[in-house]
Amino acid sequence: METVEEYLKLADIDYASAKVLFDSEIYISCVQHCVQTVEKCLKAFVLKYSKIADRHVMHSHDCYAIYLHCLKIGLNKFDDDTVNTISAFDGYFKTRYPSGSHIIITKEIANESFGASEIILSEIKENLLNNEEESHDN
Repeated sequence: METVEEYLKLADIDYASAKVLFDSEIYISCVQHCVQTVEKCLKAFVLKYSKIADRHVMHSHDCYAIYLHCLKIGLNKFDDDTVNTISAFDGYFKTRYPSGSHIIITKEIANESFGASEIILSEIKENLLNNEEESHDN
């Protein structure tokens, strides 16, 4: 069975990879790793706080749909810029395949994606770790 810790560890790896790719000016792959970072963070939140019956989103790759589910189960809303970036991720994810090769990923898009993934990774890890400490205190 997958665990919250496994998802967060993989999110950290995707985030580190996105940083290297951004610094190397390989923006298309940077954004793909940003998408993966966010997806794994959101899924970690779902694993922690969803009932088993509500975990259907674990099979989705639509970050915005997973984000909306997370809001329903207690995630605090991110700022509008971050939410707008998350909603664009579905289109960016398509760049992994030939049918999405017409989508141009600029440095600006990569920078926005990297910033959003950094915010989400940080806030979700803080949420999960703080709640983990609180549960040990009780």
